[in-house]
Amino acid sequence: VKVTGGDIPAGFHGMHIHTNGQCAPGPDGEAFSAAGGHLQVGDANAHPSSGDLISMNILKDGTGETVTVTDAVTLQQIIGKSIIIHEKPDNFGNVPNPSPNTLKTGDAGARLACGVIELGA
Repeated sequence: VKVTGGDIPAGFHGMHIHTNGQCAPGPDGEAFSAAGGHLQVGDANAHPSSGDLISMNILKDGTGETVTVTDAVTLQQIIGKSIIIHEKPDNFGNVPNPSPNTLKTGDAGARLACGVIELGA
């Protein structure tokens, strides 16, 4: 994943694959909420979600790049889905007595950037 500049502040940010390949506001008006929740594939229903990835570090100049691997999804399962970069790092629910919201979102905060995953040429 490569960020080439923009309005994402420097620091670590949660990064997740979401269920819908849409980067529009949803009915609630929140940025990129049409992307839905974190992707779960097959019978998966545990935390972290199938679509949970490592946090990404954005530098002061607004750029960042990270490479990550996962065996929780296949390439075919993520084509057409969205990838979201969040406001804060993801704690993956690794806190004492996590709330349901912490387990659902990793406390990563607002959605700052979105893209739809497509096969390259």
